[in-house]
Amino acid sequence: MAYSDPTYVIFDGDEDAWAYRFMKGWNASENVSFEFANAHDLDNMTSRAQDED
Repeated sequence: MAYSDPTYVIFDGDEDAWAYRFMKGWNASENVSFEFANAHDLDNMTSRAQDED
């Protein structure tokens, strides 16, 4: 099933990197119907990024 509206997923890179690795594995698997695209690959976000402070 294709969706026209993407869902943006954000995570804590220090605490939740394991979940991102699971998603990458699902995306690569031929046995799991799961697709995602990295938003950073779709659009350059550097000009909109804000300082963490």
